[in-house]
Amino acid sequence: MDASDLFYICTAVANLAGIPVRVYENRVPCFYHCVIDLPADPIRLYEREILDVPGHVGYFATPEFDYYGIVSALPYQVVLGPTRQIENNVRELERLAFTLSVPSGKKDKFVQGMRSLIRFPLESLLQMLCTINFMLNQEKLSLSDIQVYGIGPGMDLPPQEDSVISENKSSEKYPYSGYDTEQQLMEIITRGDEATFLSWTRTAPAIRPGLLSADQLRQIKNLFIVSATLSSRAAVHGGLESETAFWMSDAYIRRCELLDNPSQIMALQYEMVLDYIRHVTGVRIGPSPTPLSLAAANYIQNHLTQVISVNDLSSALFLSRSRLSARLKAESGMSIVEMIQRIKIEEAKRLLRYTDRPISAISDYLAFSSQSHLTRVFEKYTGLSPAAYRRGN
Repeated sequence: MDASDLFYICTAVANLAGIPVRVYENRVPCFYHCVIDLPADPIRLYEREILDVPGHVGYFATPEFDYYGIVSALPYQVVLGPTRQIENNVRELERLAFTLSVPSGKKDKFVQGMRSLIRFPLESLLQMLCTINFMLNQEKLSLSDIQVYGIGPGMDLPPQEDSVISENKSSEKYPYSGYDTEQQLMEIITRGDEATFLSWTRTAPAIRPGLLSADQLRQIKNLFIVSATLSSRAAVHGGLESETAFWMSDAYIRRCELLDNPSQIMALQYEMVLDYIRHVTGVRIGPSPTPLSLAAANYIQNHLTQVISVNDLSSALFLSRSRLSARLKAESGMSIVEMIQRIKIEEAKRLLRYTDRPISAISDYLAFSSQSHLTRVFEKYTGLSPAAYRRGN
């Protein structure tokens, strides 16, 4: 198949699927088509990992729960995606735009464009890959033949020797179905968002976890240990001191090991996650938050990338401006403006620790009027400039 035929097929697939399709020749991009005009291609964050997927057909799942599919027929590689099953929320996409260095003037266009991409299950993406693979490689594969590869950078499964899993190996696999759910929970912990957690626990889907032990009780305890480890790291990303987070993890694991009832272990896990969330909240708004201060903090957390006015917050909480100001000051010791600034500065600290984005970009992302404005507020609450804080962390 020559290049013009391949580009024709990829254009048709992109038009039908409603997601971007790219062609690489010897790992160099030579074709791109998407019905949606995106100011930046999100594949940039994971391009190398996606192109490294072995075999004729494979896929890659990012930490943002997006899927990319790839078909290889050397020297060409065709990459479809991103797509996902659950709609992105605006805050996730604003964070993605920040990571991709999308200019502030094009952020809204990027967010709207990403929300316009067609969503469908991974299985549907794999069916498309099988069809493209047949056209390129004259190879008939089914979903059960496609190697499961990758759940984000640093978490890839070891590659098989080829892209086809034999029937006897496939029947021995114990599928893990909880990655998306797990990441949603870690994001809630990082934000210290108790209200969302309590709502999420009422609707969260069941998870079929990986097999960690042949003994049922040991399996449950091992899963608890994994949960404690992930929760502690999410809390650290949320601003909790690492020493405190890891001490909590050790303490909860020791308590878990003393239990021999699955229901007790599940209850302890719920207690642990809620404890981490409340500790992160305490870092951001104080150690004894009231229902009102929690509600205010949750609103601010969900609008971090916007300019938040006192009127916005009072309207969201169904209180007059004066009533909200008086109650929040009495219950938390902070004015509305101070709470907004404190929470935004905690997010700025996290971004300075865990990203290499310029301070000007962080200022823009958090809707400060200028970098100097961010610096003034940052110094007010930390005693350091953003640059000095980054050097020290």
